[in-house]
Amino acid sequence: RAVRDGEEWMANESDANSEGAQLIAFWTRCRNQMISLREGRHVYAPPRGIEGWWNANVMDQLWERYVAWKDREGLVDFTDMLEMAVLSPPQGEWPFFLLDEAQDSTPLQWAVANLFAARCEVAYVLGDDDQAIYQWAGARPEEFIGADVAAQDTLHVNHRCRSRILDEAQSFIRRNVVRHDKGMVAANEGGEVATTHVLPDLNAGEATFIMARAHFLLNGIMVELERAGYPFLDRRGSRGVNGKAATQFRRFMRLAAGERVSVDEWRLLCEVIPSSGPWLVRGAKTHLRKLEATFRQATSVPVRGLMDYGATEEFVNAVLAGALDPLARMSQERLGYLRAVREHYGDQYLDDRGAARVCQVGPVHAFKGLECDHVVLHSGMPPAATREARIDPEPERRVFYVAMTRAKHRLTHLQAPAFAQWKEVL
Repeated sequence: RAVRDGEEWMANESDANSEGAQLIAFWTRCRNQMISLREGRHVYAPPRGIEGWWNANVMDQLWERYVAWKDREGLVDFTDMLEMAVLSPPQGEWPFFLLDEAQDSTPLQWAVANLFAARCEVAYVLGDDDQAIYQWAGARPEEFIGADVAAQDTLHVNHRCRSRILDEAQSFIRRNVVRHDKGMVAANEGGEVATTHVLPDLNAGEATFIMARAHFLLNGIMVELERAGYPFLDRRGSRGVNGKAATQFRRFMRLAAGERVSVDEWRLLCEVIPSSGPWLVRGAKTHLRKLEATFRQATSVPVRGLMDYGATEEFVNAVLAGALDPLARMSQERLGYLRAVREHYGDQYLDDRGAARVCQVGPVHAFKGLECDHVVLHSGMPPAATREARIDPEPERRVFYVAMTRAKHRLTHLQAPAFAQWKEVL
């Protein structure tokens, strides 16, 4: 099984029992640090669940089978591409080379960057060691801090966060020892920092990020948002307005609004319409599957035109009347949520991009490089991350520093039930 959320490989309870995810994460970490799997076994303790595989012979056999599988299927992963670049260095010449987000570069990525930099007249290295949050993949901020450079320029003014938010974040990250202090000041005064035990009132007029150290900590919040019919985008799953059900619902609403859909979209919409009943003629789904794919994709029809492709007159009348009865195979809970979003906020918020402008929910790592008006930060830390933080708290402090500094105007600390609270641990 592939690692879905690499940044959570040691912290996500849903991945804790996935042996494949743990193994691939371990292999990737070793390769990025340019050490052998045998060296890695001595450097890192085995994640829970694969202790029995922490044996040289067993690990070598598993690795060989993984490599053979990729070769057989003609697959390469991102780390393969980096290794290929090291083995086949670039031959061109360029006036300059720029490595951005350098604090998150692994030794393997640094090796590739150095090969390119050697072919340029000048190389620029940009980054912020306080935002180094990919040590799970082998990145080491010490390499960025200690890079041998001819000149250095530090940016001291933060143009995103209001002063209260920046002061809160700076006082927190200054607990770290391995860092370069920037003497950061905010370009704009003000801002709001609050603590609450319940989800605060959200304003659809301001962009909000709701984030936690691991995605599973946010399940209860997403349930609450769906019950309220609030538009949001789930950055790591199928809740909110994203996912297959939401796509089907949007197709149905387009038909109700008089728009055309392709025959292929109609084929997919039929997945949530019962085969037996008043909405489809007998054999409609089989007939649609047999149509040539290029024809299905190139042919678009209005709702009445669907009667040529298996829809009944009862279906057409239901659509034109705004009834959702034909979508009987869709989860009624999901259908109720999507209908509530449409009724309370409008069709534009059923679109991923529209909902994303209002509210996004996900793990901290999913928001790296982004900004919003209001950040709601869950107070919990998952078990494995807590164990790591008690050994070395600095990497986890960087994660929560990144979370806080996504906010421009408001930062809300949501004190929620969890295995541990990050402020107490860090």
